[in-house]
Parts: sequence; C-alpha cells; structure tokens
Amino acid sequence: MTKITIIGPSGSGKSTLAKQLGDFYEVPVIHLDSLYFNPNWQEIGNRALLEKVAPLIHSNQHWIIEGNYSITWPIRFNNSDTIIFLDFSRSVYIRRILKRSFIYHGKVRPDMADGCPERFNLDFLKFAWNYPTRRKETLKQLAMIPKEKILTFHHPTELKHYLASLMN
Repeated sequence: MTKITIIGPSGSGKSTLAKQLGDFYEVPVIHLDSLYFNPNWQEIGNRALLEKVAPLIHSNQHWIIEGNYSITWPIRFNNSDTIIFLDFSRSVYIRRILKRSFIYHGKVRPDMADGCPERFNLDFLKFAWNYPTRRKETLKQLAMIPKEKILTFHHPTELKHYLASLMN
C-alpha cells in the first residue's frame, strides 16, 4: 500500500491515521483541509482544490491523502491502491470534534492550513451531525470500486487492531 486515500466523517481520525500510516510507510501525507483553506478560513473552492490535488497525485510515486472533498474522489479513488473508510458512529466523531475544539482552540492544528486556528463553530458541528445523510453518497461511490481496494472500519477498536497488525 503506497497510495492510500482516507475518507470518513469529520472527527473520525482521518488526519491521525494518515500521520500514523505516513510514518509507518515513510510516504508523504497530504491533508486536503490544508490545501482547501487560505488564512482566516477562506475557501479556495472545489475547482481550485482539484487543480492542486491532481499534480500531487501524479507527481508523487507514493502518498497518503486524507479528507473528503468528493470533487477529488474520482482521481483519488482511481489512483489509490487502498481506500480506507472510517465509518464510525455519530457519537464517536461528534465527541472527537468537541474534544479537538477544546484542545486546539485558538491554535492551528498540524493538519490544517496556516492562519486557520481551531474554533468552536456551531455550523460545522451541524454539518458533522448531518454526516449520515451524506454517508449514502459515500457508500454509493465506494460501491463502484473493487472491494479488494477498500478497508472499512466501523469502530475505533477495529482500526486499532488493524494498525497493531501492521506494526507487528
């Protein structure tokens, strides 16, 4: 596995997993949030993101890309050896979002764009809460990918066991 896409709801641990796998495989990690935002949370838009992502996918032999941004799915899915879907329950990712908001409040997370300090944002929390409705589209897109390319984890414990098996 040298070209890995990680998707899942906000707060599911995509960035943390990407870093762990990047360290393990010694490959570059690309955090889509860091590409999508300019300072002060200014969005660059989907087309500009796709224009940034495409050369990265084609220029690096090995990579791990985490983040959703479905505009990038076709190019990412087609070029990935493995797609990891963190399909965790709402209680897991909402709790993690709240924890992250508290721990990093006012600071820029390592996986975020410069000039975008963590903040509590009710609109973002509502967006995350409503992930189950967007999950249907995710499952629809993943159904078109060969099953052997997809790893789905439904609980953090499953992911923990998978990582332990890799590291041994």
